[in-house]
Amino acid sequence: MVLMVFLLAYLILFSITPVFLWLRNKRTMALIQIPFMIGAWLAFMKASTNGIGPNETYLWILFYGHLVVGHISTVMLLVGSKLLKGKVGTVSRSAEA
Repeated sequence: MVLMVFLLAYLILFSITPVFLWLRNKRTMALIQIPFMIGAWLAFMKASTNGIGPNETYLWILFYGHLVVGHISTVMLLVGSKLLKGKVGTVSRSAEA
């Protein structure tokens, strides 16, 4: 049960990243992530209801693809954000005077 909660949190987090990528004009990466996202949600619903059969390995491929692409896009968002550039929380010289 705990694993399903973590899986659901992961799916929600990485399903939001295409929206932020789209807003940052990284539309190609957002469009690449959409089929993997749909496959990951299908795998989650199928695994939580009646299980994934041995002939449905494409769902696991899409799920793990979503894992990889989701991590890549999250890193792209963090590297491009002001958070890692050190601009958040710093005081400008004009504000000190």
